Amino acid sequence: GSSLQNYTVMDFIIIGAGSAGSVVATRLTEDPSVNVLVLECGRSDIAVGLELRIPLTAGKLQFKNASFPFYTEEQKFASFANNKKQAHLPTGKTLGGGSSINYLAYVRGAAADYDEWQQSMGADGWSFKDVLPYFKKSECCQCIDLLEKEFHGVDGPLPVSIRSPRNPIATDFINAC
Repeated sequence: GSSLQNYTVMDFIIIGAGSAGSVVATRLTEDPSVNVLVLECGRSDIAVGLELRIPLTAGKLQFKNASFPFYTEEQKFASFANNKKQAHLPTGKTLGGGSSINYLAYVRGAAADYDEWQQSMGADGWSFKDVLPYFKKSECCQCIDLLEKEFHGVDGPLPVSIRSPRNPIATDFINAC
């Protein structure tokens, strides 16, 4: 049999190979003396299939084995059309995590939410001012000329961009809003 001598001791174990887990693992391995193990319970993006590469099919993936079957508790004032008045909470179960099944949208929390966590809930170090440097460090914003530079990074491992509509009707719709 095997003995513990045949195994490498890990300094860090990252649970989930979504965007956040992958960025954390990448940052940790910048130190060559650190051993990092990333565990992902889902299948690889290749095994999930071509649907994973087509943003329009994200809705299908949210109800397949690329997502955990999580639902809210029964809602009193929402989800009236859903079975048991529960909302489906799609969470990615594949390499890339939720980013792989959410139409490839990159979304941060609202600044006010982070500030609320610190002010009302005592989560010191979680104000937007505190977490912004970490967002910036993770981002490789490919459209920095279109955005406010003080809020986005350009040297991180996570590529983000603004996707402009290619369909002229979509452009007209957005402009009308």
